[in-house]
Amino acid sequence: MANHFVPATNDGAPYPPSEVEKLHYYYGLPSNPCLVARSSGDVWLRPEGPEAYLQPKELAPLGPHPLSHVMWENDVCPAMSRYLDSEDVKYGSLLPLRIGYANDMASPPAVIFIGVLPGTLSHELGIVHAVHCRNILVEHGIEDMHVEIRESTVTRAASLYKPAISANPAARLIEPFSTSLGIPISLLETPSVEGTGSFFFVDPNKPSQ
Repeated sequence: MANHFVPATNDGAPYPPSEVEKLHYYYGLPSNPCLVARSSGDVWLRPEGPEAYLQPKELAPLGPHPLSHVMWENDVCPAMSRYLDSEDVKYGSLLPLRIGYANDMASPPAVIFIGVLPGTLSHELGIVHAVHCRNILVEHGIEDMHVEIRESTVTRAASLYKPAISANPAARLIEPFSTSLGIPISLLETPSVEGTGSFFFVDPNKPSQ
């Protein structure tokens, strides 16, 4: 935990993370990403004392939020993508979600989580981009969200098996890992979050739903 510093004056402005904050800011997330920059100026304090330990963080769905009313997919996300593309930022993901401490009863803070290729963005430039994307949110009336940028590498997930006919002796083993409709599925990293293979219909009059 050495080589950690906090800003001399806490004026609410974003600051470049120390090496310790960079490595441990997202402690608890399965991918263990490194922090590049964030638009928030909240100071991250390292644990201290004889029983000092890092509090694990976890991701949660955004859920009901004003961002859904200003058309994230049609307005805000394209605006951020155009800006990042114009600045030649090597990003691979742009997600609205919540990040908070595990077992915290309070609702986790809502953020735009941007993933960039490792080693392609400095902390100083990262702050500039995070603040600009935060301003895009504010321009669309969203003032309770911040932007966080972390290093990440996009990898392929394991593919599902084709559904097997019931006469196949391995059908019962294959079925939970197939594309059959109605079968509960979840990621290995998030066993408490399940979904089902289903059809999704899009109303052309309501493209975001």
